[in-house]
Amino acid sequence: MVPGFQTNVFRYTANLVTGPPSTLTVLPNTYLGPTISVNTGDNVHVHFQNNLLVETTTHWHGLDVTEAADGHPKDAMPAGGSYDYDFIVRNRAGTYWYDDW
Repeated sequence: MVPGFQTNVFRYTANLVTGPPSTLTVLPNTYLGPTISVNTGDNVHVHFQNNLLVETTTHWHGLDVTEAADGHPKDAMPAGGSYDYDFIVRNRAGTYWYDDW
């Protein structure tokens, strides 16, 4: 966040659904998680709250981030834990994705 510049804040809450794979329904024109659109040079801050009953982490596929922001399984958050991912987008334009594991 930089004084004088617009800061976009998004909040997203996901719920764990149990059952067979058919339990998960993807609706047309939607995504399973929020789409995060950023530009080269943007500062990204993501507060991740783990409300699952198991440990998890968020990994950014293809983004050039620091080890602390990479979401490696060795850094998994315990159930009820949280983590703040902070990084500057250094990549050129492209399609990247993230997942939790």
